[in-house]
Amino acid sequence: IIFSIIIIGSVYGMNHIELTEYNLTTDKINNKSYSIVWVSDIHYNTIQNPQLVKESISKINDLRPDIVVLGGDIVDERTSKEDMNEVFKELGQINSTYGIYYVFGNHDTQPASTDYENGNRTFSDEELNKTIKDNGIEILNDKKTTINNDIVLVGRSDAQWNGENNRIEIDKMLNESDLSKYVVVLDHQPIKYEENSQQGTDLQLSGHTHGGQVFPYSIFERLMGHLVYGEFHFGKMELIVSSGLTGWGWPMRNEAKCEYVLININ
Repeated sequence: IIFSIIIIGSVYGMNHIELTEYNLTTDKINNKSYSIVWVSDIHYNTIQNPQLVKESISKINDLRPDIVVLGGDIVDERTSKEDMNEVFKELGQINSTYGIYYVFGNHDTQPASTDYENGNRTFSDEELNKTIKDNGIEILNDKKTTINNDIVLVGRSDAQWNGENNRIEIDKMLNESDLSKYVVVLDHQPIKYEENSQQGTDLQLSGHTHGGQVFPYSIFERLMGHLVYGEFHFGKMELIVSSGLTGWGWPMRNEAKCEYVLININ
């Protein structure tokens, strides 16, 4: 009976997506508020009904966000080329005031030889990049952009395939002019947060962990000192780790929840 309850609850958890909302304050922005939607870890059409993703995108549209950020692993090595094209077409139709931005995760940019079923992926990195850009989504791969002279978005390349030491250092990406604005670092994995805080970052957004997804995985992660889910504070910087819109591997979730995140910056 206990086993059945766990299984039923876990299947339910993977098939229900919720909105999580955070309200942050800053003295760097005057007389204006911004809303950011953060979506990560969709792993499109691998273990979750894609209709749920489309319904979530419709709900995100209803929020009328100022900025939309896609935090990596929107697709993975098991996503077909057709599904890859479909999900970015859907995401590219989100109405946002200042655009949609993308940072890569550890699954959507894996080496082409990695595929559990066929021995190779069905789309190349070049095809992935082209599809993202063709749908009006800007890729921030160790790049930054300034929104309305108020917010600086700093997108990091994923550390797993590029290596933490091969990425452009955060202090080299920021300058004094940037630090007068509200700096948001977008990094698929919740790492380098202490360094980001020391360099003047105001907010870091990460995913990757899936909130543990299946008990008791998060316990082991926390015992190893990893940040798994929720809101954290490091100096003046706030870090939000999302559990992601979906999960990975198993079509079950009994830790955290499937979510998309709304951050209101006031």
